[in-house]
Amino acid sequence: MSDLQERPNAVRRRLLSVSEAAQYLGISPGTMRNWLSMRRIEHVKVGRLTRISYAALDRYIADNTVRAEADV
Repeated sequence: MSDLQERPNAVRRRLLSVSEAAQYLGISPGTMRNWLSMRRIEHVKVGRLTRISYAALDRYIADNTVRAEADV
């Protein structure tokens, strides 16, 4: 059995490149780099590489979601 079959969440836990993270959010890689430099999204430096976790992107989405008002 392969490693990914043994750990079904392994793909979900991997770190994304700047381009992959931008695609996940539907923005340009340049915008993602700007947001990272402004520290709007948590990220990890791996040597000179910048990586972003799915969890950090999901937190960003949750923190910036505008909730609908309840019908009164």
